Amino acid sequence: MAFQVKHDTDHLEWKELYTLSNGKIEIEIPALIGPRITALRYKNGDNIFYQAPNPQDKFHAKEWMPFGGHRLWHAPEQNPRSYYPDSVPIQFEISDNDFTMIQNIEETTMIRKEIRIKLHADQDRVSVSHKMTNCGLWPIKFSGWAITMMAPGGTAVIPLPERIPFPQELVPNLSINIWPYTDLEDDRIKFHTKFISIQQDATATLPLKIGCSCPDSWVGYNINDTVFIKQISHMSTKQYPDRGSNVEVFTNSELLEVETLGPLIEVQPQETLIHEEEWFLRKTEKNESEECTLLDLFINHME
Repeated sequence: MAFQVKHDTDHLEWKELYTLSNGKIEIEIPALIGPRITALRYKNGDNIFYQAPNPQDKFHAKEWMPFGGHRLWHAPEQNPRSYYPDSVPIQFEISDNDFTMIQNIEETTMIRKEIRIKLHADQDRVSVSHKMTNCGLWPIKFSGWAITMMAPGGTAVIPLPERIPFPQELVPNLSINIWPYTDLEDDRIKFHTKFISIQQDATATLPLKIGCSCPDSWVGYNINDTVFIKQISHMSTKQYPDRGSNVEVFTNSELLEVETLGPLIEVQPQETLIHEEEWFLRKTEKNESEECTLLDLFINHME
């Protein structure tokens, strides 16, 4: 088996919790809500995911609750459709190579969500497969939307495409999308030559969100001495939600979310939409962030 599974039935916070480890990194998955991944860390290290306090108070809630961690939604965002509660127990399938979380069919959308995790042996890498099956009687058009809530105090990075000299290229090569509650004078957003950075700030009074059609198809987060990267495949000929966004970042005073989206697809009854992510987790060397740009910090650790 590529990883070990520990099943705790008397966990202080989650009551019932699975911990997956390949000897280098650990993942925590609660059994009584979800599908959610509530922790990602190096072995015996700090959780880099945000976790809301007192999760047991939210069990069996009839409204969607922000438990924290990593979750799967369907885009474009709409309330109440996107906000279906995930506060009840889920099912699991465990094999030698992967661990799968299976949600009951959503009563309002007739969509069943699954998240399958594969920890690569002796690597700081996780393959995460998100599946949504249309269990209804008619087609539904939506996209896979993987949202990861990060612990406060770090910086997100969205890479920008290579600059091309004028007049060699005369048409735009990037779309940047701004949500209506976002102030472009906000100091948390910085536009650099090769990337956009978004800082999580506990003193912020307003939320912000930014997205773009990212050709490099990744988004990352740097907190303390840890780099976290989510990478996807981008199909440039397909239609994407949110004015063409395939990566997005949301932040407020509590947390920051790094998000990836797949193309909009009309899913027929009993068909399944799949959205794949590759996660990379890396430790930075001492003073490394001072010796190279923030973008280089991420690119160096994707090798």
